[in-house]
Amino acid sequence: MPTPFSADRRRFLSCSLLAMPALAAGPAFAASDNARALDLLARAAALYQRRGDAALPAFQRGGAFDEAGLYVYVLGADGVLKASGGPSEVFIGQDVRGHRDREGGAYIATVLERARADAPTSLNYRWTNRRTGQDETKTVHFRRVGEAVIVVSQMIDRATATEARAWLARAVKALEQRGPAVLAEFNDVNGAFVQDDLYVFAIGANDMVMHAHGTQPRLVGRNVTYLKDANRHFIGREMVRRAKVGEVVETRYVWLNPVTRHKEPKTTFVQRVGQLVLAVGYYGA
Repeated sequence: MPTPFSADRRRFLSCSLLAMPALAAGPAFAASDNARALDLLARAAALYQRRGDAALPAFQRGGAFDEAGLYVYVLGADGVLKASGGPSEVFIGQDVRGHRDREGGAYIATVLERARADAPTSLNYRWTNRRTGQDETKTVHFRRVGEAVIVVSQMIDRATATEARAWLARAVKALEQRGPAVLAEFNDVNGAFVQDDLYVFAIGANDMVMHAHGTQPRLVGRNVTYLKDANRHFIGREMVRRAKVGEVVETRYVWLNPVTRHKEPKTTFVQRVGQLVLAVGYYGA
């Protein structure tokens, strides 16, 4: 009978590495980044060794192990994601072994197979940089601690205005071609319309109801007439008022970034399609 850490060829979609084509060899981190990552891994592993699952809150976003450009996540021997300080936090509590990356790479299966308690281990993979369109090599560092694997990963890049506009255009086209059935895909965190800090949301132009939201499902089905941003601006009302058919309009406000978990300035592009207002934004000044 295989052990919990034997080879498992089922695939995992790592939220931070959605475009990962294949595992690869070669250095990825700069030397200084490697040193930071290994130091973070050593500290995280030591804390988990002492406290076990009681240490998990420290690995969440905003916790003691939330560092610029790096984050920690914890896997159970059974493939359940126990904690994450990055975008994969949406899978906490789930068995993630059945998920797939876009190229079918067995990322989590490989991590679980290679993890060892006696020393840190590294895994290189190929990832498509959204900004350049080029494949790049990146690295995760990990080690087994008891029946868990502690992993340190690089944080993903931010989306750009160009990417957000393109994302919106694709969503508009999908809605025009497939009708309201596409809303289920807008709501699917594993779907084609959610990637890192890029996601689609849709507000009813007449009922002011949030019909889709790629990162905050709690908003779906709610009337957002009085939805406010961090500066208490009625952003839902403003988007619907300004949205036009066949034209992209900009709105600006402050909103929670699902990757950094910080409230940040956001520019959102909106366009009306029939009775729905579709919106996609990017974060940053």
